[in-house]
Amino acid sequence: MPAKAILLPFYVVVDSSLSMSGEPIDSVNDIIPTLCDLLRENPTLRDKVRFSMIEFASRADLRVPLSDLRDVQKPPLLTADGATSYAAAFRLVRELIETDTEQLRADDFSFHRPAIFFITDGEPTDADDVWHREFDTLVTGTNFPNVVPFGVGETNPTTLNELVHPKDRFHAYTVAEGHTASDAIKETTQLLIQSVLASAKGTEEGADGFVLDPDFQTEAVIPVPMDEDIPWKD
Repeated sequence: MPAKAILLPFYVVVDSSLSMSGEPIDSVNDIIPTLCDLLRENPTLRDKVRFSMIEFASRADLRVPLSDLRDVQKPPLLTADGATSYAAAFRLVRELIETDTEQLRADDFSFHRPAIFFITDGEPTDADDVWHREFDTLVTGTNFPNVVPFGVGETNPTTLNELVHPKDRFHAYTVAEGHTASDAIKETTQLLIQSVLASAKGTEEGADGFVLDPDFQTEAVIPVPMDEDIPWKD
């Protein structure tokens, strides 16, 4: 019996707070159908990647369990409402990674370190010590994930840089001046697609999991400067 491929779990964690109303949440709702199209066009990815979607506002909820998206019969339809609890998002995704990786092992799968695409349009409404504690717990666990944050609204660049993990491998990204949150979400989806394809190709060539082009930027999505390069940082 041939060995099973080593899977790469992707977790798309998206802000669905009230400020995401209108075009931004509509663009978020296109993410899963776009990824489904990708898998239909690239059937070999089925053996290499799994996806999950989590939404967060005042609370966090699992909308797509970790799965082959071709098995998803009806993509979720998110609505915008509530506050912006980073703590709830980090807590839930940590719990899911723990249970998902246990299940993958039980199903006799090996897997690369999980990757999180964290998409938000605002600052957390939790107390700083609360969300920091949840984030630190997330990224120091046994199966700690790679985390790439995307600010598609008024998120402070310093906050975005705090969410990168590990910091020596990845960047935070933000919406470019003159572009909308909807523009940024659409182009972030394209970056996710590029990353999935590059990561899958990399594993075939012996690379170790998640791949993200360090030079990626578009008209609407640009890298956040490192903290020391941000002139308005306190």
